[in-house]
Amino acid sequence: MQKFMICGLLAVVLGAVGAQRCCTPEQWEGLQVSQTGFTRGRCEEKGFLDHPNGLNANTRCKRTGYLESETKVYYDAKNQRTAANATYRYEGKTRHYFMLQLSSDESDNSKLYVVDYQNGKCYKKDTKRPFREACVPEDARAVGEAVFGFGNNSMAFDSYLMGVRERKFNVMVSMSVTPGTCVPVAESVVGSAHGVDFMESIGFVNIKAGPAPEGTFDVPDACEDVMGEGAPKDLLDRNGMSFLAHDYSFFTI
Repeated sequence: MQKFMICGLLAVVLGAVGAQRCCTPEQWEGLQVSQTGFTRGRCEEKGFLDHPNGLNANTRCKRTGYLESETKVYYDAKNQRTAANATYRYEGKTRHYFMLQLSSDESDNSKLYVVDYQNGKCYKKDTKRPFREACVPEDARAVGEAVFGFGNNSMAFDSYLMGVRERKFNVMVSMSVTPGTCVPVAESVVGSAHGVDFMESIGFVNIKAGPAPEGTFDVPDACEDVMGEGAPKDLLDRNGMSFLAHDYSFFTI
């Protein structure tokens, strides 16, 4: 779970690799809402097909789960940084986190800070990856243009589809952006990664272009003296599933 969490937090992955069809504005903020369903694990006992439902009482099979989140996102490609205030709901529990990623042209690494509002602790990690802009890659297939609403209340958007396959994951990503300005509208990621099958649906609302409020990207006081690496155990064991799709999406912060 740590691999998913560290890779996914605040990472706009893949978008800066190669040429792009379009990129989001350099600076924007908005609300990112997601719902994630997943299954993991395999049936461990042989002979499970003897049961009328394909299982027997002694069989341990796939665990299923559902997680939802709302995240206030701040994106700043001009200064290579992102920040987010996230709320996660999973298995009847709600958790709140602040997440900050800082990068620079001088290094291929980024520093990731996670503040757990429940205990006030800060966790810091060197992600060993450069900042990546939120873009639609050139090799994404254009699906076409469509419209939400009608008449004066309509909004056009362009849709793209792209498969991403490597040794430990195989996913299909669909994304929708506004024509010309490339503002993210929606994104979905379906597939499997590291033995986990998942589907995440992501929506973006209340997007506003321009620099974030002053102080948004300041390192929290709780993080100033943090020396070790790591992340909240609860975030890894429970809410870590939410970052599965984030590791393979193009716009998710």
